[in-house]
Amino acid sequence: MEFNSYIWQLYRDSSEGSMAIDTYSNLLENVNKGQFKLTLATSPVNTSNLDWELINSFIETYSSRIIKDLSEAENLFNEVVSYIIEGGGDINDEEEPVLVDAADILYILPELSMAFNQCFPEYFFPYFFRGHFYLFEEICEIFTITLPELPKKKHYDQRLAYYFELCRALYEFRKSSNLSPAELSAFLYSFAQNFISVAQDNVLPKPLKVWIVGGGINQNGDFEYLDGIDDHAVTSWQGNIDTRRGDIVLVYCLSPRSYIHSIWRAKTDGYIDPFFYFYNQVWLCNPIKTTHITYDDLRNDPLLSQNSLVKCSMQGLNGRRFNYREYEAILSIMESKGQDLSKLPRVEPVFEISDGKNLLVDERDVEIYLVEPLLEKLGYENEDWTRQMTVRMGRGEKLYPDYAFFAQQNKGEEQARMVLETKYRIKTNKELFNAYSQAKSYALRLQSTAFVVAAIEGIWIFPLQKSGFEFETNLHKTWKEVYQPDIFSAIIDVIGKQAIKKKKTRNI
Repeated sequence: MEFNSYIWQLYRDSSEGSMAIDTYSNLLENVNKGQFKLTLATSPVNTSNLDWELINSFIETYSSRIIKDLSEAENLFNEVVSYIIEGGGDINDEEEPVLVDAADILYILPELSMAFNQCFPEYFFPYFFRGHFYLFEEICEIFTITLPELPKKKHYDQRLAYYFELCRALYEFRKSSNLSPAELSAFLYSFAQNFISVAQDNVLPKPLKVWIVGGGINQNGDFEYLDGIDDHAVTSWQGNIDTRRGDIVLVYCLSPRSYIHSIWRAKTDGYIDPFFYFYNQVWLCNPIKTTHITYDDLRNDPLLSQNSLVKCSMQGLNGRRFNYREYEAILSIMESKGQDLSKLPRVEPVFEISDGKNLLVDERDVEIYLVEPLLEKLGYENEDWTRQMTVRMGRGEKLYPDYAFFAQQNKGEEQARMVLETKYRIKTNKELFNAYSQAKSYALRLQSTAFVVAAIEGIWIFPLQKSGFEFETNLHKTWKEVYQPDIFSAIIDVIGKQAIKKKKTRNI
């Protein structure tokens, strides 16, 4: 949705809006007095441990500086970062400098952003999305704020510089929306929160995958936290960006304990946080402490001992997967130790389909009884696809793909991120090749990143390769195979709504 000035005006004139704007107009004073309260997706933002010495030193040093435009603001940002690195982390440090790098400065970004905002509110915004970058991304997607590409994990200098790139994007949005700096902050941390779906939906979908993460090493406080949790605990953790909301997450205690401590559910999809050291993050909830499954238990199990993670002594375990059979093996060990499995989450087939081929009499039946139920399980809604989309070709020729996903239908510029073509039966390789050729022509014309062919015999998925779409490169599964847990999770990674939505159409 675009920014709606009328709805914003109603909010701004409300008691909630005027209070929020006033809060950010006097942010430093309110935070300093403990009067600043902010909650993001039910998680309170802690501002009680801010480094006030750094903030005050910055303001004392730079408040008299005159900044005339974005270019000068960027130069100042780079100057300050370089000064902190050379000075060992203190704005006014006159002692012998200590080596500091960009990765260290990520930890003080909230303080830096707040100090920059207090001195130069026109160009910098206070960053309170630590651990909640997925919310910031959702806000920008909802209100069509274009964000630059995320920096790579190991490029800490680029990750730090990314903050200013966000400042640039929000500056342009603020100017086009006619917002003051305080109104921009109220927009981000109050107004826009009402439009975020994740914060409002407390019902988790059924789990599709099982992941494992680790905690408790170098006396980092994880053991104390994990031992003290109750079933209402919610926390962020290093994870895998392919984690989906509702997935099962095993938390494994590392040295010196070496055992599975508890089973959690993913509260959010996995996401990248460019300003958090560990980069790949996921929020966890609904923990259940379990009987301890030790490394020896895993190593001595005939199936689990073959898992690559177990073979390498659980090294690099954060964000690794256990498949359906392996998780069932873990549960079996737990049960043998007295664990009540009735309270633990399970990965189950999405649903079973009967062998009702004789009941499907035409192509539309395949769509209604096989294709569209699958699309629903993959996360799609009716408005996400266009049926029989008209695609204009040269000399008046028109194409009509059965399903075009996230379609743009501007005349002559039609696009779709994925297409799906349905047939009644595909009995031979020749029939498959003909269906492939037809669907491929649609995908090429619409600059799609994948296409699917479906029939009674199953589905064939053709993802875009570097060399284009290849007939031999496809994932074929029968309808009964589709709903096996591990297979379904692989399919959702390739053509699920979230996977396709994140892929941009491209010229082929």
